[in-house]
Amino acid sequence: MFDSSVVPEIIEVEGRSYQVNELSFSDLQFRFATGRAIKKASDKGSKATGYRQGVMTGIGDVELSVWKMLIEDLIKRSGEEKLLMSLMEWASESCPWLRGMSEISLYALELHSSRIFDNPNWIAYREFNQKYRKEYAVDQDAQLIK
Repeated sequence: MFDSSVVPEIIEVEGRSYQVNELSFSDLQFRFATGRAIKKASDKGSKATGYRQGVMTGIGDVELSVWKMLIEDLIKRSGEEKLLMSLMEWASESCPWLRGMSEISLYALELHSSRIFDNPNWIAYREFNQKYRKEYAVDQDAQLIK
């Protein structure tokens, strides 16, 4: 995680080019998962198929591994690695349906991309912010106070 040496300067999504260092959390917010079958021609003329997993974001449908690389890079550039680790810890303790670190990590990235920790409507808003964001106080109306 957080190896920025492999992040390209420019990416192409659905025919449009984007400067990676200009992408924001709203650009990369996880909206929903996507997937599609891919037909490939094999050497012997029969058709082989594969499956592409993706993420619908503000900039379009991004292949899953590319999205993970981009959102991890954005988190690093934003200095929020500790916040991501806190989301992973929270998810591992609070989300029993997640199996293994890969699912926990992906879920934490989804939550982070949506800035869930800043949303007072999130069911775990008060609990998470009181435990992991001690620099903030949460008042009675569930508002963050720095």
